[in-house]
Amino acid sequence: MRAVTGGDFERVRQMLNEGMNPDFSLGAGETTLHCAVDSEIDWTEANPVSPAESMVPLLLAAGVDPNAMDRYGATALDWTIGQGGPLHATAYEQLRQAGGLRGAEIRGRRVVERLIRGEFHQAGEAAEKRQGDGEINHEETYP
Repeated sequence: MRAVTGGDFERVRQMLNEGMNPDFSLGAGETTLHCAVDSEIDWTEANPVSPAESMVPLLLAAGVDPNAMDRYGATALDWTIGQGGPLHATAYEQLRQAGGLRGAEIRGRRVVERLIRGEFHQAGEAAEKRQGDGEINHEETYP
């Protein structure tokens, strides 16, 4: 991850060519893509990293999942929002073009997919059955 956060493009290219998993993640679930976007927070005129040299397209070309979420449900796209600066705007566009979504969009789609499959209806029926069996008291469970 140091090569990613340090902007060492040649080292990252070499590691990818040697078989590094581009979706490698740290303890909190942040992937190389999260780290690449996060490292760009420190972009300044004194430390110019042009959008064309950004780590984001390198990782996307290597097959990194643009929708991987950290343990808090945030994608790399979420990490670009609110950071400001031209590099983040470029990274945001690069991620969107690669199919990147915000964590909330992914969670919303999952809910819709579950609704379509009828999972929530089935869960509601199971809860009603348990309540009828005396297992659940909704007044206590949901004040």
